[in-house]
Amino acid sequence: MASLGADLLLLAWVAISILWPGCAICHRWTRLRGIELFVYGAAVGMVLQAFLGLALTASRGARYPVVIVGVLATLAAGAYLWRSGAARAWWRDLRLSLRLSLALWVLFAATCVAVTHLAVRLPAELPDGRYIFKENTLNVRIQYLTTLPADNLIPYLVTEYFLRRISFRQEHPILPGQEVGNRTILMSLVALPYRAALEMPRRGPRPLGTFRYVQAEWPDVAKIYRDDLYRQVLVVGIFLNSLLLPGLLAVFSRVARASRILPCAAVLYLTNPYLITQTIFIWPKVLAGFFLLLAWHSIRRRHHPAVVGAGAALACHAHPLAGMFTLGLGLFYLAQVGRGRGGWREVVIFGGTVGLLLAPWFLWTQLFLQLPSDLLWQNVAGPGTEVALASTLDFIWVRFWNFFHLLAPMMFFVYPFNTEAVVDAFQHCLPGAVGLILIGPALVQAARSVRPGALKWCALLGPLVVLVVIFSMQALPILHGYQVAVGGLLFFGVVALARGCSSRVFWSLCALQLLVNVGVLALRAYDRGWHIP
Repeated sequence: MASLGADLLLLAWVAISILWPGCAICHRWTRLRGIELFVYGAAVGMVLQAFLGLALTASRGARYPVVIVGVLATLAAGAYLWRSGAARAWWRDLRLSLRLSLALWVLFAATCVAVTHLAVRLPAELPDGRYIFKENTLNVRIQYLTTLPADNLIPYLVTEYFLRRISFRQEHPILPGQEVGNRTILMSLVALPYRAALEMPRRGPRPLGTFRYVQAEWPDVAKIYRDDLYRQVLVVGIFLNSLLLPGLLAVFSRVARASRILPCAAVLYLTNPYLITQTIFIWPKVLAGFFLLLAWHSIRRRHHPAVVGAGAALACHAHPLAGMFTLGLGLFYLAQVGRGRGGWREVVIFGGTVGLLLAPWFLWTQLFLQLPSDLLWQNVAGPGTEVALASTLDFIWVRFWNFFHLLAPMMFFVYPFNTEAVVDAFQHCLPGAVGLILIGPALVQAARSVRPGALKWCALLGPLVVLVVIFSMQALPILHGYQVAVGGLLFFGVVALARGCSSRVFWSLCALQLLVNVGVLALRAYDRGWHIP
């Protein structure tokens, strides 16, 4: 079994090699300082690692040059930050509340890595549908722990396809029903340099062969799976997903009473079962949320439209569902033109930046690989939508059903009490995911605080509604693009309590929410048989 200490060292290496070069570049060529320097630096550092990953996709011989460049860039950035005094100035610029909150972020990332080392009690049989693979492997244990499908294997498989020189065109889909054309691959590109540095695998078997699942033949990707290799990608993915918390700290760093709001919100984030689950599942939707936060924050800070467009495009490269929010941002710029608060120049720059950055993905998947890209269509009219498509009433009704299961506290609809069903319900509806104590004040505070109004309606609320109505089947919208909304509402809820309650009531309600979080985690631990192996 892999050592927890080794994984924490890898986590530290990933953090340093992404943050140091990115922050050095932002400090040298921008005016960003404090927490903004940190989060924008993280984004730039990610892009640098992704470019190193692209070099590895071009040639296996690039392994040693990529590793050497990565190490030298990290050391040079560290030397610059120290010699220029940037690191010391950055630390002085941070208020005590932000320092404490960033310490809690470090604890959150380390806790998520530690959780993946806990053993679970797998049942004798795992059903088809959710479980494509049923062996007692790390990815399956995380599936069982989070009660989510096999999508957590996708970032790993993409890295292995690239490193082993397996053809995406010949060996597809990468999972049953999951083409690489449906899943943008930024997380995999960032993970590639670390995978190559730690162990360069042999070329993959040609062909992979097939295995039988739900009465069909699929590429036998289990041949290229190893627990120790998967864990490397897992640690990288956990770090990338954990950046959603610093992104939220940057967005809320200027609110009144931030000295108590930020650390309290960070503690509730640290113990939130939904956010822990989404982070260890290495679903790139959380990473997409980080880039969307940067795009929204850039608008509010009046950054150049190219910066907003870059954030939106990187969100799309993390997960294609972020395209809904990118379209919303485009509508925001158009609305500003209509209201006389902006010009067509901003629209063109934003759209051009997004188009330019997304063009390589479309050229690779559509022209080179020529693979189908039907992620949106399969939810509107794919398998499982037959009932809704057969009746106009059911086509409308299933969307009301999805809205209801998103907004209602579904845990109270479980009777008789069932531990697994109750815990799942907590994580599959907005009140449970955000927090029962926080959700009401959070919604009210968000409605009051998000300005300008065009940003709220076009780039936030509009896309969140679309993410529900696209499903022509019974679905759980909270899992499909709502990760950033859950994190944002958690912070809005703490802001609302701090502004509307006395100090004693504020701390009492936050403590009560903390107890709810810990209680749900304890129920999950009991139900899944968590134990230290």
